Amino acid sequence: MTKISFITPTARLDYPYANRPDLHLFEPTLECFKKQTMTDFEWVISDALYEQRKDYFADMKLPFKVKHIPAMPNMWLENGLTGIAAQWNKGIIYADGELLFF
Repeated sequence: MTKISFITPTARLDYPYANRPDLHLFEPTLECFKKQTMTDFEWVISDALYEQRKDYFADMKLPFKVKHIPAMPNMWLENGLTGIAAQWNKGIIYADGELLFF
């Protein structure tokens, strides 16, 4: 069983950093996770823009599991609101970890 699940809700565009237009949204966290010596964890991303980037992790060979899931359906996002709590809850549903980190 996976020991730790890191749950990340997001609705940001692929390149949201004003001073780093070349840096993809997922890269800072991904690079940090790749440097870990303990790999018995998973990264669960509840993504409001999943349909636009559903294949982002498809060809990556990573030493840990990534669960990139759609945030929809989500009544809050569908009505133009943030819906972050609903995205956290969806991440919890998909998480296999004994410990959850947000």
